Amino acid sequence: MGMSTIEVDITAVHVANGQKVRPGDPLITVEGEKTSFDVEADVHGVIQDLGVAEGDERNVGDLVCRIVETGE
Repeated sequence: MGMSTIEVDITAVHVANGQKVRPGDPLITVEGEKTSFDVEADVHGVIQDLGVAEGDERNVGDLVCRIVETGE
């Protein structure tokens, strides 16, 4: 995202609460003023507290979910 981007649209949610993820798995797709990209998991774990849905608008840096690490 550009330095001036403050808000992004959640255009897709690729995970659900309780789902296992590994590094590189897409969590959500966001779209800003000029680009869209996937936000990916960076650890092995289980999704908890998923707090976004397709069509939501969030500020850059907002928490969208918690991943409880499993250490796999």
